[in-house]
Amino acid sequence: MGNDFFLPGHAPIRTFQTVLDGGVPLHDHDFMEIVMVEGGTGQHRTIYGEQEIGKGDVFILRPGAWHAFDNATELQLREVRFGMELLTRELAWTRDDPAIDLMFWAAPLSLDRRGVLHVKLTDESLERANKIADELAQLTTREVPGGRAEEIGRLLVFVSELGKQITAKLLAVRKGKPEPHQAVTDGIRMMEEDMRRDWTLPELARKLNVDKSYLVRLFRAHTNSPPMQFLAHLRAERAAILLLRTQRDISVIGEQVGWNDPNYFARRFKAHFGMSATKYREKFARSIKLPKETAAAST
Repeated sequence: MGNDFFLPGHAPIRTFQTVLDGGVPLHDHDFMEIVMVEGGTGQHRTIYGEQEIGKGDVFILRPGAWHAFDNATELQLREVRFGMELLTRELAWTRDDPAIDLMFWAAPLSLDRRGVLHVKLTDESLERANKIADELAQLTTREVPGGRAEEIGRLLVFVSELGKQITAKLLAVRKGKPEPHQAVTDGIRMMEEDMRRDWTLPELARKLNVDKSYLVRLFRAHTNSPPMQFLAHLRAERAAILLLRTQRDISVIGEQVGWNDPNYFARRFKAHFGMSATKYREKFARSIKLPKETAAAST
């Protein structure tokens, strides 16, 4: 979806302003999304349930994170979306920035967050963030492609503004847990980038240069799950995206996420989502629908 969503010749960034009345069905994306509520009221539904939302609420969603909007009344949303390739290529260094690492890497990848972060901005912070987003929109609506560095730079300024205001609040997500160990974040990155690999605990530990028992303890401390179970969650959620975004055969999708045995893939997928891959595709594929975009900027 991302390759169709982002226009060629620009950095993979796009911004929107949307006004909702009613709701938006359950859906996911295969890109990063930041949603800021500028006004109005409504409910936001995620894996954690449904919550009332209003001005200043901000949601950061990784690819594959499901969400929906319900009972919206003039709900004004500002959305900034960008491709994961930015994080893994041009912005890979952001893992070393505490605020950005927490927003896009450490906390959202923890299984107790499941790809969703929620914070509340002050009116002043929301105003500054919206001003930067307006500037980003102007850059990414140009008909003449180019200026990738300027687009990415403005995105960084936008993200940094959020980071300045919400780092302390995001730290609460850890609920007293220690900061993520480098072996955990590096291990997650390795598994995400090469999901088809037949990963084993000894191999992962060897590549990370840590003892395998110690690696298990680190993963449990930061994700509530040992490495191979965490990998199973990553594979199931990647498979879910492919089921909805492509017409590929289910067995092919299983191979693409690293589960070559169709029967094993079927068991693991059902254990994660509570239904078969076939049922999952039937239930959700037709309901994937994005809100109407009233003003857009694109990359």
